[in-house]
Amino acid sequence: MIEFNGRISGAAEDFFWKRSKSFVLILLSISMAVILPVMIFLSVMFKTALVVLGYLGCFVFFFVLLLLLKPGKKESAELVPERVFTDDEYIVSVCKNNEQFILISDVRKVTDYGEFYVVFPSGKVSYNFICQKNLLTQGTLEEFEALFPEEIIEKNRF
Repeated sequence: MIEFNGRISGAAEDFFWKRSKSFVLILLSISMAVILPVMIFLSVMFKTALVVLGYLGCFVFFFVLLLLLKPGKKESAELVPERVFTDDEYIVSVCKNNEQFILISDVRKVTDYGEFYVVFPSGKVSYNFICQKNLLTQGTLEEFEALFPEEIIEKNRF
């Protein structure tokens, strides 16, 4: 068993929030690309362009405001991974109110950023598998890297 236990901090926490915001921006862009043509079609169809544009403006304002606000300590404590560990065939990420797990064989890549690793599962986007090296409580970094011999990619910074 390999275990990283404790709240991530420093560069690992910055990475988590930066990538989470990027993910929200991508989702917002995709939803706008779908919603905008529907709104334009409805405004042409029902000749209520100002009302539809008003709703669209409110929608954009709400999401921009949402992206600019930083979560408070209570909210961030519920989202940031507190413990990442491996058992026989799974890697598990535990947050305050959430637990995610993936098969070790389903890991697409592991990026080494120097101070921390990020494990990327294949088939989904998740930044909850951040393993900060100084939080290692069981096992060794060599044992962790041995689990993913071909998937590890080294990066100098994020």
